[in-house]
Amino acid sequence: MMCNITDDDVKKLRKSKLNFPVMVNDGTIYNGLGNGVSSNKNNIDAVDIMLNIKRKIINWESEINKNFDEIVKDAESKSVVLSGEYQLKLGFDGSKAYTFEENGVFNFELGFLLPDDF
Repeated sequence: MMCNITDDDVKKLRKSKLNFPVMVNDGTIYNGLGNGVSSNKNNIDAVDIMLNIKRKIINWESEINKNFDEIVKDAESKSVVLSGEYQLKLGFDGSKAYTFEENGVFNFELGFLLPDDF
């Protein structure tokens, strides 16, 4: 089954990161590389893992920003005195990610960064 896709449709789909077979005027059909290879020749599994890590980090950053007042209260309830501004950094111990304040005032675990089967 064939459908007619306009040049504008192709631009919209590619902008949305979707790839699909394309037939040119002579009837030749071109498709993505497939077989676990991305168009930049990186292994697709590695690309997928890195995209998942990026999403996790962005999510953690959002959650920390959203819940920072609660994080501060929790730290103070554990006798950690917090005052002034803090710059949080991301750490990684091989499987779990954590965040820490660069002056060593406090830190907390964020969770597993890599998939279980890595």
